[in-house]
Amino acid sequence: MPKFLKSLVIFLALPLVLAGCKINSINYFPPTPAHFRVVNVLGTTTPVNVIVNGVTIWSGLNFEAMTDYVEVDNVTTKIQVTFAGSDVVIIDQTYNPAGNQNYTLVVYGTPTVPALGVMADTTQAPQSGNFALNVFNAAPIGNGSAVGTISVDLYLIAPDQIIDGINPTFTFIPFTGSNIFGGFSAGTYRLILTVAGTKSIVYDSGALTFSDQTATDLIMYSRGSETLPNVLLNDSDGAGQQRIANNKLARIKVVNGAFQSGNVNALLNGNAVVSNLAYAAASTYSIIQAGAGTVTFEATSVPGAPIASLTNTFLGATDQTIYVTGFAGATTAVALRDDNLPPGPSSAAVRFINASPDSGPLDAYINDVRIAQAIPTNGASQYFQIVFNTYTVTFRNPTTGAIVLTLPGVGFNASQTYSVYALGPAGSLAGLTTADSP
Repeated sequence: MPKFLKSLVIFLALPLVLAGCKINSINYFPPTPAHFRVVNVLGTTTPVNVIVNGVTIWSGLNFEAMTDYVEVDNVTTKIQVTFAGSDVVIIDQTYNPAGNQNYTLVVYGTPTVPALGVMADTTQAPQSGNFALNVFNAAPIGNGSAVGTISVDLYLIAPDQIIDGINPTFTFIPFTGSNIFGGFSAGTYRLILTVAGTKSIVYDSGALTFSDQTATDLIMYSRGSETLPNVLLNDSDGAGQQRIANNKLARIKVVNGAFQSGNVNALLNGNAVVSNLAYAAASTYSIIQAGAGTVTFEATSVPGAPIASLTNTFLGATDQTIYVTGFAGATTAVALRDDNLPPGPSSAAVRFINASPDSGPLDAYINDVRIAQAIPTNGASQYFQIVFNTYTVTFRNPTTGAIVLTLPGVGFNASQTYSVYALGPAGSLAGLTTADSP
């Protein structure tokens, strides 16, 4: 090939070569990636998928699961969340991460009101002898008298210390509050959360050890209790631990469906929880120690003579209802796991319980619409969200459609959870509607 033509070929090819290369000029700034990880504390048992810029990075992430970091470009980033097995996007959010920064994405809230929080994590270990906390409140809890979101106070104290007479370590941490940082001496502590401005304890960790030169994300979240939060501890630097720091507290309420036993008392591990509870009535919730326990029922008229008992595990930061039902001499106790997360702002959440010993399966209707089908004896339906209003509730025979119990004028308020019971023997059923979150 002539020399001129050879030079021309090289010249023409040069732009193609340059087009595939990055030229480091004086104005070039190399990319500095960020790092994302995810914590799923959305109030549901359904796993979630997390999609970053159209690519599914985490799939089937279970409730209370915590991932490791993955690298992402520090460019405008689209983050989407779906329930596993669904293409419906429940969260769609854009974020601009900084380079060389670690972030924890917190999927939280309720299935009807999901949310995504972004925690900017500590990327350098604290000085020797110290640890750091980065606090985020993702727990949509109430204050025991009104459903809603409240602020909490946080105490980091010695394991045997009490909070009377001392000030909180952090005060008035709001729901969805931004990152709150603090540095402390490494060692063993007890973490206490209270309703802000009070000494009313809603979380107790027991003894927790925080390692030297470790930075930890402390994430408050809900397991379904209307009042009690739980805590995740997720190290961002240092020891690398990922821990569920379970609440040492749980809540219990009692329902008397023993129609031939009269008023009843309920005892937990031999200690009175509820006294003189009438038939077709419910107690309020009591805060108890989490863990294994035995609930015993006795007729108030014959104290010390159990009519039913149930050994149960009370999981920290959860609400449970224990009811007693059945004919005299054949009474039984049944445990229900309550989900008292607040429903949508214009909705109530309601479930239906068949506590009749001999009526067989029952359908539940609101007005003339069947909501729950063939609820078995001593079974409960799932929770349903309905528009807040006043309704007629009926229980019906699933085979014949015959109405076996009518409850007229049942009011369901917005943002509250309810349980509707069918109690008593076939042919003489009684109804009970309880507001489980006030």
